[in-house]
Amino acid sequence: MRRHLDKIKEIAPDSLEEYEEDEVTRRAIERLLHISIEAVIDISYLFVKELRLGLPTSEESYFDKLSGKVLTPQMVEKLQEMRRFRNVMVHRYDKVDDIRVYYIVWNRLGDLYEFKEEVPRVFEERRFLTGYLVGGVGSKTALVGGGDGYFHPALLGGVYVGWRGMYV
Repeated sequence: MRRHLDKIKEIAPDSLEEYEEDEVTRRAIERLLHISIEAVIDISYLFVKELRLGLPTSEESYFDKLSGKVLTPQMVEKLQEMRRFRNVMVHRYDKVDDIRVYYIVWNRLGDLYEFKEEVPRVFEERRFLTGYLVGGVGSKTALVGGGDGYFHPALLGGVYVGWRGMYV
């Protein structure tokens, strides 16, 4: 996820006009945002499942189950906004607003980085996650075993969530 967010920052044009003129860059940024938000959603689902926070009744309720228990209500609201934006990108791709994407890149990308920074804290605080072994590697936290039956080596680039093969 960090790699995708860093790439967005690297390729994002400085002006909205440049962004609107470059279709290849627009599509690349949209796809990188989509993948990053999918990772956030998948990790959130993993938290709800592994922390046994109850059976969600809808896609929205996954995040609600994390509010105040695992993540702050403010972070959960940011996640809900990300999920809604992702749904527009995936299901109504012909309605994606370039101005909104550009705004997110320059004003809300920090929300994704903030979530990324929360993941190691949650793993550290909740060491009892079923089937997962979380340990420190230098100053980094890495997931080294997965509940999926596969062994995943500790990685220094961040937290590896083996269930879906996501790097955070």
